[in-house]
Amino acid sequence: MTQLSMKRDAALKGYLNVVAALPRVDAVRRLDLACEWRDGNADAGRQLMECYLPMVVAEAAARRGLGASFETLLATGNRALAKALPDAVQDLIRLDATVRHSIIAALKEQWVRTHL
Repeated sequence: MTQLSMKRDAALKGYLNVVAALPRVDAVRRLDLACEWRDGNADAGRQLMECYLPMVVAEAAARRGLGASFETLLATGNRALAKALPDAVQDLIRLDATVRHSIIAALKEQWVRTHL
């Protein structure tokens, strides 16, 4: 194993440990955070983003071995989350579904790009 791949593996493991250590937040708290963020509280936006990182990891893990590296899948899912969340907080009723759909759609697009 090369030194670069060992560093990359350590970085991935560190990221996954950070995500695993994030507190789990129920739907009511996510809605509260969304309302606070929508009202201008940047810290609430950061916390809301962190709430969905385990979902990104789970969706990326479900697509491992389909062509793209796990790191690429995580990056794709994280970008999709960052892009979708500002619009998703405008429709609180479908917040979770909108975020999940955006992550899955981006991961599917990544699969297509990998296989073309």
